[in-house]
Amino acid sequence: MTLTGAVFTFPGGLAAGFAALITTGLSWSLVGIVMGGAPRRNVDTGLVQFAGAIVTLTISIITVFSLKNAPEWGNTLPVLCYFFTGVINYTMLQLMSLAMQKGPNGVIWGMIQSGTVCPFLMGVIFFDVSPTVWRLTGLVMLIAALFAFGSTKPESGGGAKKQWLPLTLLAFCMCGFQQCLTSMPSYFEDFRTMSPVVRALLVATGTLTVSLTVLLVKCYRFRTNIFREQVKKTDFWRYVIMLQFFGLIAAYFLTYNGMDTLAEAGMGAVSYPLMVASCIVGFSFYSIVWLREKNCWQQYLAFAMCLSGIICLCIVY
Repeated sequence: MTLTGAVFTFPGGLAAGFAALITTGLSWSLVGIVMGGAPRRNVDTGLVQFAGAIVTLTISIITVFSLKNAPEWGNTLPVLCYFFTGVINYTMLQLMSLAMQKGPNGVIWGMIQSGTVCPFLMGVIFFDVSPTVWRLTGLVMLIAALFAFGSTKPESGGGAKKQWLPLTLLAFCMCGFQQCLTSMPSYFEDFRTMSPVVRALLVATGTLTVSLTVLLVKCYRFRTNIFREQVKKTDFWRYVIMLQFFGLIAAYFLTYNGMDTLAEAGMGAVSYPLMVASCIVGFSFYSIVWLREKNCWQQYLAFAMCLSGIICLCIVY
């Protein structure tokens, strides 16, 4: 089976779909690495997102116009979903970056990514996803993990909780909403014909819109050309290239095709939990090995509950 809406053909089957989404999830760890590490090197994360959106938009437009058969744009609903995905994702990442400067990166990443409970609940409530015992157990474990993350003692997590916890909780809500918007079109057969390149283009348009607005406000308020200062830094371009290289590969070849494959098989609610589990594992490894963050038993328990809950959500029966 091949998804005809894709610009690049994608071999069907659940095994290929699962592999695509796991790889996508691991690549998401780079987002956490950039959002947490860029400010430490005086690199503006908003500008990184702005430059990245320009790269994605440019490549996507060139790709669309170079095709003999122009890909379908779909209806208004998916267009709006993907556009506002970009808007909300930009805001969520900015909040996450602020929180990571004040608290434990691994805990903050785990809490925000627990927003995957939202697309799961959307699938159960609106799209007839079966609320099996395993899935309900996974939902309870994810909620318990969220509370366990939030009750981390400051001395074990680093940073006063009153500084990073509200930012993290707000980013968690935005993460859940953004995942719902991204998942929704895959539940409709007619919308699955939309090309992954067009989807990436729409998300980039949303990101570019909000990031350009913020950039102009900053330039006017502080009477300075932030972009001119940032482009001179090697780290700035390193972060942009890091995100866009892997991000475009995932968007064009893996993410949307994998989500469509699972949704077509009646497992659409599994897509985000699968990707989130992968990115939590990847970023947790980074925070422990590279950042050398010291975690207490409560944090390890929260990570275990989070991953176990996500695995339960992926069980079909």
